[in-house]
Amino acid sequence: MMDLSWSRSSALGYELQAGLELSCGGDFGEGVRLISVLDEEYPANLLRCKQRPAGLYVRGLILPQDERAVAVVGTRSPSPQGLARARRLGRALAQAGVTVVSGLARGVDTAAHESCLRAGGRTLAVLGHGMAHCYPPENALLAEGVAAQGAVLSQFAPDFKPTRWSFPERNRVVAGLSLVSVAVECSEESGTLSELKASRALGRRVFLLESLVSSAAWASEWVATGRAEVLSSEEQLLAVC
Repeated sequence: MMDLSWSRSSALGYELQAGLELSCGGDFGEGVRLISVLDEEYPANLLRCKQRPAGLYVRGLILPQDERAVAVVGTRSPSPQGLARARRLGRALAQAGVTVVSGLARGVDTAAHESCLRAGGRTLAVLGHGMAHCYPPENALLAEGVAAQGAVLSQFAPDFKPTRWSFPERNRVVAGLSLVSVAVECSEESGTLSELKASRALGRRVFLLESLVSSAAWASEWVATGRAEVLSSEEQLLAVC
């Protein structure tokens, strides 16, 4: 199947050719379809990125209202307090009609997706592998819920297995789909920082929870150097998205 990777899609000629070819569609698995940059459903925020995947495999629906989206990201091994904060954010965003974007990973991602769904909101889950796989496997049911109330997305062919490099690529798409990125809890070694850096590179705003800034030296440095802002309340976030 055609390579839809972020780096190759930076060439406009390739992107348009790929878009035309991908528009022909195909059998990609139950409920999965392929949308290209030429399709109206292609996410508006991602379309504005200079570099973007030429196409996305999608299960569920991407709606115009998903343009008002916030990425909620963080560690796969959060503290109980971090989980509670992620759930609160997901719920508050859902109740305000803001789409929650995350990566379907364990920990913060799972908490944000689940709380958004419970509140009746829309959420987009971006995979670091193809649709034929589910990682982590225990989130298979959650992925079904996301597809029913939003969309599961991947730039990788359905049979593509997760790799070390594919998750940073996934994080670029998470950043591209979102107007704002919020980090709940993570260490300086966390893969979450690749999403925050991608968001910064796109000129998007990055927020770090007040609890994270007060407990992590790297987070405090990001705020001090203007790379991120401190998030003290859900109301503060809703005012900018």
